[in-house]
Amino acid sequence: MLRRPLSVKGVSPVIAELLLILIAVAMAVTLYAWAVGYAGLTRPATPETTERLKIEGAELLVDESGSLGNPLRPDVKATLYVRNVGGSDVNLTEAYLLTTGMTYINTTLGYGASCGIMVDGQRAADKLLEAGGCYRVEVYFLDTEATPGRSYVVKLVTSLG
Repeated sequence: MLRRPLSVKGVSPVIAELLLILIAVAMAVTLYAWAVGYAGLTRPATPETTERLKIEGAELLVDESGSLGNPLRPDVKATLYVRNVGGSDVNLTEAYLLTTGMTYINTTLGYGASCGIMVDGQRAADKLLEAGGCYRVEVYFLDTEATPGRSYVVKLVTSLG
């Protein structure tokens, strides 16, 4: 039987401990990188909407007589010229009247008994805005306080939001 020489020494316990810590940290970093990469790949992407409307012209009329709604309060009629610049047909469901500071004033619906949105003379619920088309959209905000001469924002909402 052969004997090993006594002059060969092993790794000191301190160095061995440091090597174990280094290996554990390297494995933890690798595991973290794999988990983050895997989570990033499996996260569902939000689909881009192909609905895009561009308001090319607008006029806001304040009817002081309130002939459309309550005769004691004024009504507002917004006439918009809207082009569908998106890739799909859209249906208008709501319209909001806001101040230029985005303070809410009133809402009107494009469907139901109180439909207040007309597209080329038809109720908004019955008319699709086809891709590439330009349409005259009339929005009626009944019983609405609006000051003539001020600027307002009209937001249109489609069935997809």
